[in-house]
Amino acid sequence: MLTSPRDVNGNPIATTASLCSLADWALSDDTGASSLCIARILAGRPDPGSAHNYPHDTGDLGRCLRLIRAVPQARDAVRALAERPGHHVWAELHAIWDNLTEQAQRDGVTDHRSTFGNGPSTTGLMLRAAIGLGRARSNQ
Repeated sequence: MLTSPRDVNGNPIATTASLCSLADWALSDDTGASSLCIARILAGRPDPGSAHNYPHDTGDLGRCLRLIRAVPQARDAVRALAERPGHHVWAELHAIWDNLTEQAQRDGVTDHRSTFGNGPSTTGLMLRAAIGLGRARSNQ
């Protein structure tokens, strides 16, 4: 049985309804390592590779954003990942998440089955910059 994970204050971050929506999403074909990482955190499941399961390109980011569109509480899992020790890339992504989301919508990254690699996009540049900053912090 799934139990609702708690935030740092002990408040549930997922409801029964959001867990049902999460199950529907998980059974879709629009998943990847980074979006599954967010889903595991939301469901209170361990993800031992979570520090490295961040979105690596705009395709990954699009799957994460579509998960959050389907299950809005999943946004809280991004924050939870950012707060974990050693999760420097997640922290950098979380810091710009709202701007990244807005730009991704403008660039069409949030469209289902959007393709990536069709030339540079502002979303891709922002994503690569955040990843670079996070990796640099990891090496300090």
